[in-house]
Amino acid sequence: LALALLTLVLFAYLQKIQKSNPQKFIQSYMLSITVKMLVGCVLILALIFMDREGAIANALLFILSYFSFTGIEIFFLLQRRTSS
Repeated sequence: LALALLTLVLFAYLQKIQKSNPQKFIQSYMLSITVKMLVGCVLILALIFMDREGAIANALLFILSYFSFTGIEIFFLLQRRTSS
């Protein structure tokens, strides 16, 4: 849930950057990926320490969610970029 909300917020921010300053879009996008990874690492570490027995399942769920949300984000950003 936290990863989905963070992706939504960053997506909205990236759309504004893309409209107002397209030259900074790639840098902003790379920064958003870094922020998501750092926040995600903190969250997954907290989950691992709270639930050691389910650590592998939680880490796998995080990785799958991260790549899914990043793929969806890229799809919509590229779709919006080509239609503009």
